[in-house]
Amino acid sequence: MNRLIFPLVRVAAAVLVTATTAVHAQGLRIRPTHAALLPVAARPDEGTQVQPEASIATDPHADGSTPSFAFPRLGIHLASLHSPARDRYGSRWNDVNPGVYLRWSNGITVGGYRNSEWRDSIYAGWTWARSVCGAALTVGVVTGYSKGTTPMLIPSLCLFKHYRLTLLPKFDPKAASVLHLSIEF
Repeated sequence: MNRLIFPLVRVAAAVLVTATTAVHAQGLRIRPTHAALLPVAARPDEGTQVQPEASIATDPHADGSTPSFAFPRLGIHLASLHSPARDRYGSRWNDVNPGVYLRWSNGITVGGYRNSEWRDSIYAGWTWARSVCGAALTVGVVTGYSKGTTPMLIPSLCLFKHYRLTLLPKFDPKAASVLHLSIEF
């Protein structure tokens, strides 16, 4: 049991550190609610009313160009199906890939999981999606594989509001194609 618990704790800690870094990298967006906080050029003239906060455009993605969900979407990596089922040395790939990830509305995605080579992986990237549940494409980098830090290009599709099916195409002749299942909240 410790073989499963300790890697999950390491992965969760690494995801937490990466997620905290990503949140700080986004910076804080200040939403002015009073005319005194607005730049001088944007202040209303004397005698006019200040627009309420709801009418001030604060969502840069209100045009629908990216997902409009405000809080990060939490995902839990569950399992994978590899083709071929064995690596070039005859060993089975790891099909049980526990892990977690967070995806913010601006596209930043960070996560960690137990990878196909039985090692811990951490990844960070950018996800393009038209809605919270639908087709998405994630581009980024992942650690923990025998080749070191590698780029990733991952298409996925959300099914039934909470399940995400991910296809990891085979780019390396020594690797496998992977169909991965995760659940999102």
